[in-house]
Amino acid sequence: MAFISLGTPFAELTNHFQRGVDKNQMQIDVLLSILLENDLPQLPSWESEVTDSKVSPFSDKLLLFKATLLSSATAGQYGANLASVFRKDLGAHYTRVIAEELLYGEDSVNLMIKHQFSDQLPLAKESS
Repeated sequence: MAFISLGTPFAELTNHFQRGVDKNQMQIDVLLSILLENDLPQLPSWESEVTDSKVSPFSDKLLLFKATLLSSATAGQYGANLASVFRKDLGAHYTRVIAEELLYGEDSVNLMIKHQFSDQLPLAKESS
């Protein structure tokens, strides 16, 4: 997501995308350290696929939608992993990153609504 933050004219969106980069890097670092501690193979990296272009080929609307979609998919995958892990230390990490992903996804949706990229989601009726 580092390349994404370069193409948007909105500082708020740049900060949001950079927050996503930082969040994802922290999650990778934590999980990679667990793999290394247990002498397991490291995760593959796709850093070579990122270009040095300063212009985003995608609209802010699409990028925010993708951030929301990827965040919810990641939270779901971490939930499936949490359900199948029997180590307490991994369970604690998965619980934390699920919460981080859901908060980031919620912030992405709120930015989509704020910038009128999406309509307000239906809300539950308030009880009286």
